[in-house]
Amino acid sequence: MEPPTQFEVLTAAAMLHFAERGAEYAVIEAGLGGLLDSTNVISPVATVITNVTMEHADRCGGTLEGIAHHKAGIIKEGIPAVTAARGMPLSVIRETAREKHARLLVAGEDFSSEIVLRGEREQQMEFRADALGIPKTDYTLGLLGACQQENSAVGLAAAAVLRGAEPRITIERAARSLVGVRWPGRFERLSVGTIPVIIDGAHNPAGMEELRRSLDLWFPEEERVYLVGILRDKDYKGMLA
Repeated sequence: MEPPTQFEVLTAAAMLHFAERGAEYAVIEAGLGGLLDSTNVISPVATVITNVTMEHADRCGGTLEGIAHHKAGIIKEGIPAVTAARGMPLSVIRETAREKHARLLVAGEDFSSEIVLRGEREQQMEFRADALGIPKTDYTLGLLGACQQENSAVGLAAAAVLRGAEPRITIERAARSLVGVRWPGRFERLSVGTIPVIIDGAHNPAGMEELRRSLDLWFPEEERVYLVGILRDKDYKGMLA
């Protein structure tokens, strides 16, 4: 009978806090993978898997397929799932959803968002989800970065899943809320005088690829100076490349 881990104690404390505060809905993020994660004790109304990359591989099977299996472990019997995964990880998630009789909504197939205009502090977007019977919805996203196009689409698709059981949740309200979203340290734009400074917490090669893609979109011609700090146990060579 080993003692609970710090993460298990924090998870239990969070659940107790939500119960005592009378929370009606909570967004619960898995710590490692999902399948064996302490957060996976919940009975969700929807599950969301954004993407699947080589992270926490030492705890989740050591391969991309193993990580996909662990992430797909949050899918529950008959509970709808939303994902932006691609390739082999998507195949794993599809198979799990089929086994669990869970409806699966996939980015790029059932829903999508397009960038209409990139600004210095926000992005103008357009959400489409014909498979969900949702008309084209314009919205302003208060986050910069190329990956937020897909992330915001996944969030709106999750809201679309919930609206059937919860009349207070609508796509229009969800879309309006995105203008106020802030994520410090994720392609966050600051300024020193007239010089733009971007702060980003990318800590794996996939995150660094997204950072590079965003820099190429927002600053295609400008000279760049990088200040980088990476822990030795990370794939720093791959990240720097």
